[in-house]
Amino acid sequence: MINNLNPFQWRLIRRGFDAIRTRFFSVDVQNEQMKVDVSLEELRETLGRRHYTNSWELSYEYNGEDLNMRTPVYKEDEYNWYQHHVRAFERDGDVYVHSHVELEPTEHPYEHINEIGYSNSEGIDRMKQVLDNAGIKYKMLEE
Repeated sequence: MINNLNPFQWRLIRRGFDAIRTRFFSVDVQNEQMKVDVSLEELRETLGRRHYTNSWELSYEYNGEDLNMRTPVYKEDEYNWYQHHVRAFERDGDVYVHSHVELEPTEHPYEHINEIGYSNSEGIDRMKQVLDNAGIKYKMLEE
């Protein structure tokens, strides 16, 4: 049955997941760490060229987020699979970023929810590296 769905039906399913996510899994988080000197679309393209993808449909939505992307991270530890998770917010023509590293949610769902292995500092370091390698200027808002 799933092989017989047309593009319109897939879009409806995706929009249904988005609606559920927005309605029931939204949180008020305003902890942007940096302001980047590119448009939201340029940031999306920069991340996409570096193997970031749109985030998992069931991730929390930070109210007001305009971008939600991630890439896998492998570490030599007891968990192995993490993700570098990037969210961006566009306000008055400026783009602000929140970035963190956390356990990959499909590999470690309970540990992920309980924020085991969660690191803002590692996320910031990884984001700085991405931006520096792309020649994108940024301003840190907190360290």
